[in-house]
Amino acid sequence: MAETIHKDGNVEIEYMGALTALQVSDLREKLADHFRKTSGVTLIFSETDECDSLGIQLLCSAGKTAAASDKSFVLKGDVDAILDMTDRMGLVPEKYFTLEKKEN
Repeated sequence: MAETIHKDGNVEIEYMGALTALQVSDLREKLADHFRKTSGVTLIFSETDECDSLGIQLLCSAGKTAAASDKSFVLKGDVDAILDMTDRMGLVPEKYFTLEKKEN
């Protein structure tokens, strides 16, 4: 599911595949652990073509946790499915996390 790379006190997690109810538990554990131990997390999405409301809830919660702890939380890469679901939920993603969208 994910590979972790440590850089300058931050962690990059490479996430492949859907972000739905079936996957959020494992990712939640990984994010919580890294927010306790590091100065921030960058979540790099690859081949993520499906995201549901639980996936968005996890990302928003992680963003709030990071902000409350004065840590960074960046979403990067293939985030189109995430942006589509936040739009359908009526949310503004920039209120919860920093986005670095994949360039074509």
